[in-house]
Amino acid sequence: MCGIVAAFGEVDTDKCERMLDRVQHRGPDDTGVLALDSAWLGHQRLSIVDISRGKQPLANGDGTAWIVGNGEIYNHEDLSAKLPPGMLLTQSDTEVALHLAMRDGPASMAKLNGMFALAMVTATGDGLVTRDPMGIKPLYWIDGADGAMFASELRAFDLDDRPRVASFPPGCMWTPAAGIVRYADAVPVGFRPARREQHPVWDSGTLEKVRDSVVLAVRRRMMGDVAVGVFLSGGLDSAIVAAIAAEHARRRGDGLPTFAVGTKDSSDLLAARRVAEFIGSDHHEVVATAESIGEELDNAVEVIEHYDPALVRSAVPNLLL
Repeated sequence: MCGIVAAFGEVDTDKCERMLDRVQHRGPDDTGVLALDSAWLGHQRLSIVDISRGKQPLANGDGTAWIVGNGEIYNHEDLSAKLPPGMLLTQSDTEVALHLAMRDGPASMAKLNGMFALAMVTATGDGLVTRDPMGIKPLYWIDGADGAMFASELRAFDLDDRPRVASFPPGCMWTPAAGIVRYADAVPVGFRPARREQHPVWDSGTLEKVRDSVVLAVRRRMMGDVAVGVFLSGGLDSAIVAAIAAEHARRRGDGLPTFAVGTKDSSDLLAARRVAEFIGSDHHEVVATAESIGEELDNAVEVIEHYDPALVRSAVPNLLL
């Protein structure tokens, strides 16, 4: 989790600095800023990939384009292999997106596989902001007559600006010249229920494709130069993810830490414990009480900036952990 702030047009540098300060908790490892006449980029970094060289904003080789990002681009190694040798200055997945956009244009963002919010700018004032198709990574914005501002959290914006803030649409990109354009759908048209080919019975080949897709998705999410753990509820979904992750970690010579949160002797804790024993993970438990859950409820609403009961319910265990 990192925090980004971007502004284009008539830039109020002091306002941008205030916005960046308000998302400092998203990136305790480093702070970076780029200020141009008609654009501003800010980054609060939580180091995951290329810890020593991945400071943002990242620049291209001749210092004419820069990028800040929050998230992960899972296919960055495949994409970087198609770039000219020596072009990349780091192993950062975010840098790959910058070179891709500079070489192939904004439409190339459709090639990214991951969860991300990215903002780029060039020395000539051109810019590009984009968000992943599922909207996993948060991004908010104000599209004003005198320019546009973007940030990872609603709280980043000044109080006077907040009534004008909107959620930046997933699967979209924005440029100063073209405005907002959709580049991808969360669910591709061919996979939507109304158009999806119906199969009364799934044969072994189809099941194998599903299995391979799930395994690949889990392995991609284990990229990074820091340890990865799994939140384990003991349910089917998290058990499958944890089992795949544990096997992948073993092949790399690592162990897998798993974590469970629940009330004393709850079914979640008991089930998670059984799964952890079966897959051989380094398991940790947090026993929640009515008091500790109550203390985190208000905090959960503040952190996720949402009142949706399902989101609040899932946020509380994360905060307890």
